This record gives sequence, C-alpha cells and structure tokens, in this order.
Amino acid sequence: MAEATRRGIWAVLTDPALYLLDLEQQQAVRLPALDRRGRPVTGSAAPELDGIVLRLLEHGPMTPGRELSLLLGCGDAHREHITARVRRLTRVEPEVFQESPLARSAGGAWAVRTLTSTHLWDLDANTYTRLPGPSATAMAYDGRPLQIHQVLRWPRVGRVSYLTCHDPLDESTEQWRQSATIIAIQQVS
Repeated sequence: MAEATRRGIWAVLTDPALYLLDLEQQQAVRLPALDRRGRPVTGSAAPELDGIVLRLLEHGPMTPGRELSLLLGCGDAHREHITARVRRLTRVEPEVFQESPLARSAGGAWAVRTLTSTHLWDLDANTYTRLPGPSATAMAYDGRPLQIHQVLRWPRVGRVSYLTCHDPLDESTEQWRQSATIIAIQQVS
C-alpha cells in the first residue's frame, strides 16, 4: 500500500457500498449504495451495520480495480470480514480548522454535507437548517431555520454532529438533530 493511503480519511466506493475509512482513528462507516433514484441497493452483507461507526481492525491495500479486505468490529464480540472490489478511491479533505471548523468564534454561515443531506449552520443568526436530499428520511421542520439551543458535538469531516434546537411551535420542547457522517464543510457567503 502506498504511504499516502496509510493516513487520513478515505471514501472507498465498492460494489455494493461506500466506506468512509478514518485510518488515523481506526474507524469505518459503511453506507449502502444507492441506485439512480436514491433507493438502497439490496444484497449488502450484514445491512444492520450500515451507518454505524465501527472499529477498523484490519484493512488490505486500497487500490482501484482490486479487492479490498476489511475486518470491522462492532462491540466486543461481533466482527465482520468484508471483501469488495474497489471502484473508486477518494481522499476526504480535512476541514478548514483543525480543532473545530464551526467554532463559535468563527461566525458566518456554513454548509455541512453528508451523503444524503446538506445542513446549513448560520452562526451569526444562531440557526440550523436541514435540507434533505432525495434519499434522506424526512424530519420535522426540514427546510426551516431552527434556533440553536445547544451544540453537543460540532461538525467535523468524518464525524457526526449533535445539536438541540428550540421547537418553533412549542418553546418547552426541543428538537435534537444528529447528522450522518460528514463528508465536507464549506463556508458560504
């Protein structure tokens, strides 16, 4: 394996899934492949592991056109060995700031992308808006800016974000949001 593919976060497209591999944190997330209409492709081994952050116990060479061997761990006992042909390999660029790209002091508006949605964080207005893609599950208040109450985990590439927002129809209720694994963060004007 080339030295360059021993570090960093990689998006590895195989048949029939996409893997996000964080080689430094030794973590992996498997996302099911989608057809042209955004529906999950059937036939994935152990579909109950899709979308869960797993321990990356071992991995073989990551080369397009060749077989990739992964040993993933979930909990203490469950291990899943997966072999799949690599169709495409892309390095996921690190976020703009090392510690937290959306640090409260940064301000501004940010687009946080996952494979299924875009999340708009307007730190100047203290609002969060979820814009689901065609394959995303609908949530209450999609497309509507919500007042941020508390950020429990700031967005970072290769990770998920958690926050709570005030419910616009009931001040005594909060809406919570957890993103899928984040693949890009971009400041917007």
